[in-house]
Amino acid sequence: MALTDPAPHAPLLRLRAPLRCLATGLLTLALAACTEPAAPERLARPTIVLISIDTLRRDHLGLYGYERDTTPQIDRFAREECVVFDNSYAVSPWTLITHMSMFSGLHPDQHGVVESDKALSGEVPTLPERLDALGYHTVAVFQRGWIHERHGFDRGFDVFVDHRRMGDMLEHYHQAMAERPRDAPLFLFLHIWDVHAQDLYRHDSSIYDPPPPYDTLFLPDARERLKGIPAKDVFYAKAPVTPEQREALVALYDGNIRQADDTIGAWLAQWRELDLLDDALVIITSDHGEALGQREGLGGHGQLYQEALRTPLIVHFPGGVLAGTRRSEFVSQVDYLPTILEVLEVAPEGWLPGLPLGGGVPRDRMLFFDRPPSRGVLRWPWKLTWSDRSGPGFGRLVNLESDPGELRRVGRKHKQRRDMFNDIAEKLTGAADAQRRQRPPHPGQADTATAQTPDEVQALQALGYLGDG
Repeated sequence: MALTDPAPHAPLLRLRAPLRCLATGLLTLALAACTEPAAPERLARPTIVLISIDTLRRDHLGLYGYERDTTPQIDRFAREECVVFDNSYAVSPWTLITHMSMFSGLHPDQHGVVESDKALSGEVPTLPERLDALGYHTVAVFQRGWIHERHGFDRGFDVFVDHRRMGDMLEHYHQAMAERPRDAPLFLFLHIWDVHAQDLYRHDSSIYDPPPPYDTLFLPDARERLKGIPAKDVFYAKAPVTPEQREALVALYDGNIRQADDTIGAWLAQWRELDLLDDALVIITSDHGEALGQREGLGGHGQLYQEALRTPLIVHFPGGVLAGTRRSEFVSQVDYLPTILEVLEVAPEGWLPGLPLGGGVPRDRMLFFDRPPSRGVLRWPWKLTWSDRSGPGFGRLVNLESDPGELRRVGRKHKQRRDMFNDIAEKLTGAADAQRRQRPPHPGQADTATAQTPDEVQALQALGYLGDG
């Protein structure tokens, strides 16, 4: 059975040429009619913003068809000023791995930061280090769960300040904006944490914990329905949850999304007032999705299922390039760094595997997923996931075109189905191995990270990491 891709897509225009053009909805006509004068020199160093909304499911945003009005600000920005990517994927369902791929431009099996005791090699430049070398003032406002200096995330940042909840984040953000130098271009990494589950061990935990009025926005009695639940047992599927309670959990989760959306809307308004937005590159995405009890429990962020790996991705290019369009190419978090480099007209090293989001994507592109010991590959419409303990020959193969919910795996009990599985799995893994072999070597393997303190271990466990030990 042949491995097929979606209908081919026309390559996108390179970014800098459209900055000299009058943007229209028809990109081919825009290219032919590109007669506007050269863009101002200040576009060479645009403001760059990377917003990562932790644990945000793609299918809970209005712009991807969600029925609740969770993201009116993001939806409007995307519709009027951005390009929306409909097939954006995370490299992993784990914050540590995904953000390291965003910052390094490398797949997990390349950067090697796939366990809590690993740090990025000092030989691999990070995104903020690259921008710092170009004269950028670099700011990170983040939640210090996995985005931690022990893993190398602090490298290249002028401001690296953590928070626990939205109030602290806004205070740190406003201080950083007030104190930024006006004679340097600005890079902002803004990590919104509040959509994520909160302290599972608190006696009155409702798992998701939006503040008023967001806690009653979508279901007025959501908290009442969850009173007395054993939060950590529900999270780890050790205690049953009724349909009414799951509805309440989802409503609180959606309330957190609406709070994040209002925050981003306020940022966008401020950047417009400061004349930072028009010529900015803004990437709004998430590190991974969330399980929400769709299969069993809430732990693991959805593992390697679609609810975990499909991420929202909207991009505002400088000068409004591609505004109001949607793209169906299959893109990955390793593409963010090459995109930023292309906007800055900086040539990427040959060992970076990603592709700029403003350019064409090969028809046979394959995406890779890692959450050791689990791994996966996707080449539309086939997705194969497996454990290192058993190997891909005993993995889970699904056809996402006919089974988008991943409910029916290709079985191996009957010879015809077994032959189908073996044929497709061999083609997928063979192509994946070939692509890995073609990657040029990159500088440095993962280093050993410093140990976590007992308090840090306890905090991570309370957030649903490290298991219920």
